[in-house]
Amino acid sequence: MPHSALKDGFRQLLDAAADAMLVVDGRGDVVVLNPEAERIFGFTETELADEPLHRLIPPRFRQLVRSPKVEGEADPDPIT
Repeated sequence: MPHSALKDGFRQLLDAAADAMLVVDGRGDVVVLNPEAERIFGFTETELADEPLHRLIPPRFRQLVRSPKVEGEADPDPIT
């Protein structure tokens, strides 16, 4: 299966999911999110592209999430 067909199929799967789904890269930045994640977080995929995932997580819960940008980084401003 060509790479683009695989990407298209993955995108269709994400978009059809009833649950919110986000994909982050190795740096912890948002790469893809589905429509349900857009609804829950109140941001479009374009608005969150390349934003650090930890900005969507309330400060009191950040210690529960393993992310390169959470560990050892000063408390960032949340997205508003």
